[in-house]
Amino acid sequence: EKYEVRTWDWDDEESLQPLFTNINRIRRENEALQHLRGLRFHETHDDHLIAYTRQARDDENEVGNLILVVVNLDYEHAHAGGVALPLKELGLPTGAPFTAHDLLTDERYQWQGAWNYVRLDPTESPVHVFRLEPEA
Repeated sequence: EKYEVRTWDWDDEESLQPLFTNINRIRRENEALQHLRGLRFHETHDDHLIAYTRQARDDENEVGNLILVVVNLDYEHAHAGGVALPLKELGLPTGAPFTAHDLLTDERYQWQGAWNYVRLDPTESPVHVFRLEPEA
């Protein structure tokens, strides 16, 4: 029922509470996720993957705070493919590498070019939340 009061077991090992806590922390720490402007959807090679960026530009940095979110819409199967980014529009280098820092796992990937590979297995995580950063 839509208005049913539910009791959640936050200590259950399959609870989403740690993911929610982490996402809320990421939202607080990233200006791009605190406003409704700057949303762009991006092409992917797999129809089960949806990708979008949120960006908050600043005066000091052409890129500003740039967040790429990629979600696997299939909760049962892993999916992988390329994600297309309009590098110039986003302020990212077109001929040089940049860093995709996954804020959920703290893993860092070096990407280059408009198309970059992602893989999401729902048994591990159904989402990547990347902060995209030009190489120093």
